Amino acid sequence: MKGNYFLVLILTALLGKIAPIKAQSSTVVEADKLFQLGDYTNAIKKYENVTPNTNYTFLQIARAHKAIGTYDDALNFYSKAIDIDSESTIALFEYGKLLITTKKFVKADSIFGGLIYKYPKNPNFQYQLGLVKEIRKDSTAINYYQNAFNLDNSHQKSCYKISKHFLSLRAYDSVVKYANTGLSYYNNNVELISILGQNYYKKEHFDKAIPYFLKLLKLNFKNEFIYRMLATSYHKEYEYQEALKYYGILLNYDDKNPKLYYTIAELYSQTKNYAEAQKYYHIAITLLDYSLDKEYHNLAMNYRHQEKWKEAITFMKKSLKENPESLRSQYQLAIFADAYYKDPKTKLSYYTKYMEKFGEKENTSVKNQKRTFKSFFEEKVKKRITQLKKEIESTKIESNSN
Repeated sequence: MKGNYFLVLILTALLGKIAPIKAQSSTVVEADKLFQLGDYTNAIKKYENVTPNTNYTFLQIARAHKAIGTYDDALNFYSKAIDIDSESTIALFEYGKLLITTKKFVKADSIFGGLIYKYPKNPNFQYQLGLVKEIRKDSTAINYYQNAFNLDNSHQKSCYKISKHFLSLRAYDSVVKYANTGLSYYNNNVELISILGQNYYKKEHFDKAIPYFLKLLKLNFKNEFIYRMLATSYHKEYEYQEALKYYGILLNYDDKNPKLYYTIAELYSQTKNYAEAQKYYHIAITLLDYSLDKEYHNLAMNYRHQEKWKEAITFMKKSLKENPESLRSQYQLAIFADAYYKDPKTKLSYYTKYMEKFGEKENTSVKNQKRTFKSFFEEKVKKRITQLKKEIESTKIESNSN
């Protein structure tokens, strides 16, 4: 009987110990299910009820806090998990990444430095430390990105960082080398595609830049920067219709930019679509808040190409009002008047006005302008004045004879 009694006592003690373990295990399972379903707040409550606390439960609580954005609590529980198991590489890695997110860069530097010491051949640890160094303006950052790449040529983020570094140095061949290496493993990496487009754009190889920016659009990456690169590249390649297409899209991002309207107007002029050019010149002029002599001058010339002399005269006068010392505008005004008016005296008055301002005596207001243009204009004006005076005199003689 005594033997049975002691056996009962032993079994009772064992069952007493097993029951809490089963209860604990059951609580962890419930907490894990809640965590997997994204019910992080209730998962945290379950994990906190587990006793004793373990590296695992603290790590899960940290992850749950990170998921709901309570980063300070997450950092606290990552720290607790590491206190229990200082060799927990996963906890250290996640802790270090969250330190970067929360801008605790000195601590993050220390964490990833320690991980690299233990695992020097882990490319991602090298990359993360490179990030920290870059943020801290430490020039050694590129060394860690290079280490990551050397350990794993397919490491996309390192390929991008190295390519970007060489782009800033205008080491164009190196950009192509590293970006293409990355793309050989994943050809839809938009960061590397963009880098290659920018690389050729900076080299002024616009024809080679265009396909990369078009591919970004195909991958549904659409933004103002990409459209601007395409618009400018097509413009530089004299593909005016394509340039107009993308400049037009840019207006959706910046419809108050006078330079954009002015560029579109110039392109329409290049394609001899003067009506559209005039529309965009007018919008540009309305938006501009500085001296508009150049814009008015170009708009006047646009009307001149259509032989709309009245409008050409109107806007050339506006140009002169903005900049009265422009001998080009004064000369063109005389030419327009000559073509528009029938009365030789009226025509003569415009040429005379030019000579009064810019002819014969040296005019200090234009002394910095090219003498070749001044001499050329003056010669033409003098010749036309002589012709008009003869015409007027001839008209007088005919009138008197009658």
